Amino acid sequence: HVLAAGGGLTTTMPSGVSVVANYLPGYPLLLVPFIWVWGSALGPLRLLSTLCTCALYPVLWLWMDGRGAKPGRGAAVLVFLARNPVLATYSTMVMAEAPCVLVFVLALLALDRWEQRPGWPWAAVEIVLLAYLVWLKQAGIGLAVGLVAYELWRRRPRRAIAVGAGVGALLAPGLAARLFTGAAAVGNRYAGEI
Repeated sequence: HVLAAGGGLTTTMPSGVSVVANYLPGYPLLLVPFIWVWGSALGPLRLLSTLCTCALYPVLWLWMDGRGAKPGRGAAVLVFLARNPVLATYSTMVMAEAPCVLVFVLALLALDRWEQRPGWPWAAVEIVLLAYLVWLKQAGIGLAVGLVAYELWRRRPRRAIAVGAGVGALLAPGLAARLFTGAAAVGNRYAGEI
């Protein structure tokens, strides 16, 4: 609600911490248009998670098809996914997980396209998706680092540098805001609970 009201990354929330203190605000930014239209209603926010989950199936099918998966195996994966109680939970709650999984599969799809059609257009799509994945869930940084390592392993240092520098540049505002507000650079949301 702070971002929807015009607050920024360093704005102090009612809880007393800045917007970026606990999480990078990728998910809250995604919610802002819904809050502008529907206010505090939870139904539209839950619908966003449901729509992200629904979009996951055709995107995953497209990715598997591009990797040569047989239709029967692809259908089995989608049925298994549809019967997964964890995904069912994600699809009905106001949580970043459903958009995060969708962005992850979109990043896999973009990576395949970048492999097939080298060049900056697909590189830029991949970099933006990876950075947004981290803005949604900080755990996405492991995937970004993994892609840099993969590109180095494939002996493509220019691609590794492009991914690392691009994702780093897109994460820089959030990290700078954290440092500016005195919050831990990598986040410490659960530090007091361990």
